[in-house]
Amino acid sequence: MQTTSPPWHTHPHLSRWAFIALLLLSYGLLVSSSLQKSATVDEQSHLFRGTAYLKANATHFLWGHPLLASSFNALPLLTEPDLQLPQDDPAWHSEQWWTAADAFLWLRNASPLRLLFLGRLPTMWLTLLVGAMLYRWGRELGGRQMALLSAALWLLDPNVLAHGQLITSDVALTLCFVLTLYGTWRYAQSGSGGAPLLLAGMGLGMAGATKFNAAALLPIFGLLLAGLAVRQRRWQPLAFGLGAGVIALAVISAVYRFNLAPCVGRFGVAV
Repeated sequence: MQTTSPPWHTHPHLSRWAFIALLLLSYGLLVSSSLQKSATVDEQSHLFRGTAYLKANATHFLWGHPLLASSFNALPLLTEPDLQLPQDDPAWHSEQWWTAADAFLWLRNASPLRLLFLGRLPTMWLTLLVGAMLYRWGRELGGRQMALLSAALWLLDPNVLAHGQLITSDVALTLCFVLTLYGTWRYAQSGSGGAPLLLAGMGLGMAGATKFNAAALLPIFGLLLAGLAVRQRRWQPLAFGLGAGVIALAVISAVYRFNLAPCVGRFGVAV
């Protein structure tokens, strides 16, 4: 009996290799473009604030954004043995982060373009991670063809390629939204906690520690669960939301090394 081979887009190995090729293409475009771009107006500030927090536990530069995304961008800089922070500069003590950032990137360190590229790498990695998550979500929703389409729409989008290489919090916040909504969707499909609860809670917590306007995620998350509770006529989705909130608070606290006093003192609320 003659059998026919499945179409290429449904073949598990071919579609997997196609996705890997898509990731490599996107990464190559991000890296090559990054090497040709000068610093944008706010990259040095993000990079400085993250480095100051990781190396000196400086929490007095919280204005503008929380510190999670900036700290992640600063991680590769910790491999630099001669990295200098302008801690003796008056701008450091007067909380003038824009002036201190100028001194950090352009005056105190010998290779500013190298530091800039190192700081951009984590954003590129997060861009690829969002693509990988969309690939998995798309595969669960509509198969491998849908997975490849979902990943390609993200990884090859000109807007994503432009911002997915910069030291900003936009891609990081996108990842947090995807994590939260994917975890919520997984819970709605299975009706059980576990991994979906952890995903949603971590997404919420990382969003709160990445950008202040991530508060917009809370009503979206709440309305989704409230609608699910009404449709299913049971209270468990609300308990899921409460559990995710507890995990989110733990994540935010961990980002600030379980010391929210500087945040409370500055803003009146924990961020």
